[in-house]
Amino acid sequence: FDVETEEEMFDENIPSMGIKGECTPAFLCPLGVKRMAKEFFEISPEQYEVNVNALKAQGNVTLTGINFLEREWNALISKRTD
Repeated sequence: FDVETEEEMFDENIPSMGIKGECTPAFLCPLGVKRMAKEFFEISPEQYEVNVNALKAQGNVTLTGINFLEREWNALISKRTD
């Protein structure tokens, strides 16, 4: 959110999303999912991969909303390759 720091704020290998904490794309409005994908794309593609894998491992597409996030991510990739 436009905050610059010199030191690393968190370990990017640890997922930051999950059903238990109600912190998944399924809990966001469509613009929130779009923003989430854009920030992962611009700031931390590695964290995107970690979170996508963690959400897929939870095995509940409805509560994870992973398909919404993947759709927005793929749209960003498509725009980059056009």
